[in-house]
Amino acid sequence: MVNKFKRYSIVTLATLVILGCGSNDNDNTNNITAKSIQDLNTFSDAEKLAYAVANQKNAIKTDGAKNKNSREVQSCENDGTTEFTFPDNMGVPDYTQPYIKYENCLEDGETLNGEMKFSMGNSYETGSITYITDFTSTGGEDEVFIKAGGTITMSQEGDWEVLLINLEMTFNGITRGGEDLIYKGKGLADGGFIEFPVSGKEKIGNSVYFMVDPSYDASQTPFKSNKEEQLVNGMFKYLDEDNNSVELEITSKDIVTVRIDQDGDGKFSENEISTIDLAK
Repeated sequence: MVNKFKRYSIVTLATLVILGCGSNDNDNTNNITAKSIQDLNTFSDAEKLAYAVANQKNAIKTDGAKNKNSREVQSCENDGTTEFTFPDNMGVPDYTQPYIKYENCLEDGETLNGEMKFSMGNSYETGSITYITDFTSTGGEDEVFIKAGGTITMSQEGDWEVLLINLEMTFNGITRGGEDLIYKGKGLADGGFIEFPVSGKEKIGNSVYFMVDPSYDASQTPFKSNKEEQLVNGMFKYLDEDNNSVELEITSKDIVTVRIDQDGDGKFSENEISTIDLAK
């Protein structure tokens, strides 16, 4: 039994071999000052989407089961407890259907609370996670809240990991949701990772949503991260709630350029383009 579920790019977000989509020294965003992620409260909805997609790999954190008893409560490394429960089938624990409950579980400065149910396939890369109660991760590098009732389904298509996301969460102060949101991703031989959205909606805040553009094949321009988990290139396209075009492009290492056709004229004016420096 594996003792860890890997961290996934949700989507998204997002957390990617590129065909013709690298940094462009002639890009018209060169003279635009990049916004720092320290100024998240000043970001537009499209900029918040870019930030959320770029940080997907850190957004969902779960631990798999590691015990061989039908129920066991363990002390966490620094404080609190973790409870593992396995449904019994005529007295035989079903290790593919564990329930895990964190109660003020403090490890490495990070406190976990919440209860979740797993349905695991033949490996930790397949199955599903259902959040029975609200899940929180506080005190660590990232602040995470996942709303009760949310689900993530994981499957494999050849080398690709596929995620189906239906949940609402808050990541470092940004509320985000996925509605029938499908992402594909895979690791690369050089230690990097590529990913892209296939279909569905990504919601930002209480009402704003962005639909994955059905006319654009993002598999041709997936987001690519290097082995240091820095984004190096890729582009995603969406439609906002007014059916206007939105583009998120990695135009330099850990630099995301955000373009939104706010007036619907079919082009991106200078005041419709901004950049975010993910390293600041």
